[in-house]
Parts: sequence; C-alpha cells; structure tokens
Amino acid sequence: MTISLTRSGRLLVLCGLLFLPFAAHSEGSPHWSKSRCQDCHVDAAPVDGLVNLQATDAEALCETCHGGRGDAKACRHMSGLPAGDMEIAEGLASSLKNGQVVCSTCHDIVYQCKHARVEYSFQNPGFLRDRTTRRTGEYCLKCHDASAYQALNPHDGVAGDPPRATCPLCHTGIPESDGEGGIRVSFNMQHDLNETCTGCHDVSPHPRNLFAREQSDEWVHFTVASPEVAANMRDAEANLGIRLPLHPETGEIYCATCHDPHEFKGGPVAEQPEHRLRANDICQVCHEK
Repeated sequence: MTISLTRSGRLLVLCGLLFLPFAAHSEGSPHWSKSRCQDCHVDAAPVDGLVNLQATDAEALCETCHGGRGDAKACRHMSGLPAGDMEIAEGLASSLKNGQVVCSTCHDIVYQCKHARVEYSFQNPGFLRDRTTRRTGEYCLKCHDASAYQALNPHDGVAGDPPRATCPLCHTGIPESDGEGGIRVSFNMQHDLNETCTGCHDVSPHPRNLFAREQSDEWVHFTVASPEVAANMRDAEANLGIRLPLHPETGEIYCATCHDPHEFKGGPVAEQPEHRLRANDICQVCHEK
C-alpha cells in the first residue's frame, strides 16, 4: 500500500491514482474511446456474455498496461491482495475475487464501455465502483480506517539517525550523512523549491511593510539580492556562523534562505525557533536598520 501527502500537506492520500489509474502510453490511452475496443477485446464490438478479452481475465488485461510490463501509469493499490479481516465497503465486497482485492474490486471495468461518452469520463474518469465522492482519499477510506493514517511532518526525520523515512516527502531520495551529523542534500527536490514549502504552509506574501498605504500581493523576497544585501549576507555567514542559501538555479532568495527546514539545534520540533528562522532578528541580518 502506498501512502503519500497531498500538495496541501494536510491529508494523506491512499491508493493515490485510483481516480486516474491510466496514462497515455505509446499509442494513447484506450479508455473512453469507442474506436479502441480491440485494444482489450478480440472482437471490435463485444457483447454481454461474449467479451473475448485479449487476456485470460480482467486483471491480467489490466496488468498488460498498468503492470511492470506496461508503460501506462501503475495503480498505487496492489492487486491480488487478500482482504482478510478488513471491513470492505458494501458496494465493493461483492467484487472481491476469491477473497482478494483485485483491479475489478474498485473499478467497474464495463462502466466505461457502457457509457463511452466524454461527459461520463469527467464524472468518473477512473470508472470506480460505488463512487460517492470525487476525492481520492475519501474513496480509499471506504475500506481503510482514517484514524490509522496521520499526516507526516517532513521535518521530523532530520533530527534522528538514518534512515530518514520522511526525507522523500520533499527530496527524490534520502540524503547522505557526512558522519558528523551534517547532511549532503544537493537539493534533489521533488518539486519547485518554493512550492514545496507553500504546498504545506498556508502563508501570505511576506515580509511586507505593514504601514504602507498599498500592499502588494507579490512576494517581496523571491528575487536576486542587491549587491548591498548580498554583501550583508556574506558578512552574516562569516560573523554569525549561519548559512543563507540561494536558489541553485536562479540565484534568487527563496523560502529556505530565511527558514531552515533542517536545523533542529539539538531539540524536538516543538522547541525550534519560531518559524524556523535561521537567525534572531532575521531582517537585520541582510538589511541595514
């Protein structure tokens, strides 16, 4: 079972691709197309009771594109998984196969064939059974207990020893340690650096002059530092022993220039400086009073 964070950072998504379990492969997706029946069926126009699939059964057919051998996007949920004692939603329980959760347990495979129209593909793009919500996470909670899944704090993994299981929430891999507690990150981020932060932190453009007559909606600091500010930053790094990183591609100031997502100063998350600022009076670090 794969668990991932939504971009809002507030809800864990289970089986994250159930709504859109397919992606166009080399010849395009056959789903929702009346002209692509023979991609899955021997006959161009299959009828009830005589489907003549291009595989031994529906699950094997799905595997040809969505499994390890295909190049379509894989579904996050395992197929052939014993349901065991899990309480399966009433609308899905009858679609178990020999007590196992399979592709057709969640997906009503013939739905797209009986309603092969554009408007139906928008109403239920992943042709899910008993669909009562458009939110992926809520659909998964038909069977999974919401209380068993808690949102992860990506900063938690920095304080402990490897392996740091939360690192991949932001990074493409778990960074290496230099043996003295330092971390070699080299950025290797999953998303844009600023969007990684704002995806979880709901913040307004800042810092801003609270006494100005007009307030801009644009971020003040997502820009290249002036020569004077750049000099102040270098002095602060040398004199205060802090690091004020810049965007590796643009050289601009970004969220982590002022906020340190990794520094724990020897204590738990709850004891960190407010807003995880890299220095006290952070504004004066770069700007003249």
